[in-house]
Amino acid sequence: MFIRDSGYLSPGRAALVPADLQVAREEPTGGVLMAIAAPGEVGDVVLAYRRLRGAGALEPLPRPMDRAAL
Repeated sequence: MFIRDSGYLSPGRAALVPADLQVAREEPTGGVLMAIAAPGEVGDVVLAYRRLRGAGALEPLPRPMDRAAL
């Protein structure tokens, strides 16, 4: 069994994902489930992380929380 590096972003964060980010996507319930890389493909994970961070999709949640979700 192969497990891909993947991640889920809530609907608010999913709206910030760059359209040209090369990852497999599924969009259940408004968020986005991304299959980022095959096992061992560290470079792909780092690239996706940098693109998502640059787009603001990985910004920390406000403290104290002012709402249930971003």
